[in-house]
Amino acid sequence: MVTALQGFAVTNLIRGENSFAQSFVQTSQLSAGPNFELQFFNTQNAVLDQLNEQVTEIQNGINTDGATALLKVKIAQLETSGERITDYKNTTDIKAKKIDAAIEYIVELEALATAGDSSAFEERLALLHKTLEKTPSPTYESFGTNDRFRKTKFESLTAIEGFNTNGFSTQQNIDDARAMLTEMKQKLNVSKSLVGINADIAFTKQTSNQSRILEVRSGIFKIETAAQTAATRDINEKQELYSQILTVISLAFDASQEFTNYISQTINFEQKTPAGSIMNLFS
Repeated sequence: MVTALQGFAVTNLIRGENSFAQSFVQTSQLSAGPNFELQFFNTQNAVLDQLNEQVTEIQNGINTDGATALLKVKIAQLETSGERITDYKNTTDIKAKKIDAAIEYIVELEALATAGDSSAFEERLALLHKTLEKTPSPTYESFGTNDRFRKTKFESLTAIEGFNTNGFSTQQNIDDARAMLTEMKQKLNVSKSLVGINADIAFTKQTSNQSRILEVRSGIFKIETAAQTAATRDINEKQELYSQILTVISLAFDASQEFTNYISQTINFEQKTPAGSIMNLFS
């Protein structure tokens, strides 16, 4: 059976344009281009599918859990410690404000401890009692220094609850009130100074803890970035490899086409049909 390509070559020969061999070469060239393009398209798709599979495999293979496990545990520990430090700082700040308010009440009470109506004094003394009662008194020695407020608070509340102005009917009542207030204020001022030191400690610890968390998180980020960078490098190498493969295939076809052109243009095919050949029927 004669193919379409052979038939085209015979037609050219009948027209007297070329020898059968030369016509066959030329017509082969005409069909080679489309055939290659189809084959190259299919090959390219297959190559790209394989590339995509390998890229997906590389991306899915990124796993930094082992390298970052201990760092993540450290962050959890720091965050737990940070919560305790924050609680300590908040409590210390509240305590400092309450102590300041108590001292202000004492200053007012000292001015009110005079002969005459004691109702204003007793009203302010009740407010002082309420303020001290609501002031938190944990010591948190594990973070700071003992501010001695727990003892001062207990002693002050006991003194207030046991004190009777007797309407400041005598000078001794007034002197007793002032003596109580003076002692209370001295102890509160000591606690105030120590609470201030603890507030500074709390701030320093909080800042240090937050910095440490950022440092550890930075370490995790570097590990994850390094893993991602390595994966990206592998992907780029795969892409470059497959690009080279497709380029080689394309260049091979171009070289084949050039060689065929050279053959068809330089080799002198026999134009004369041998005697007795069936092709003489068409000459």
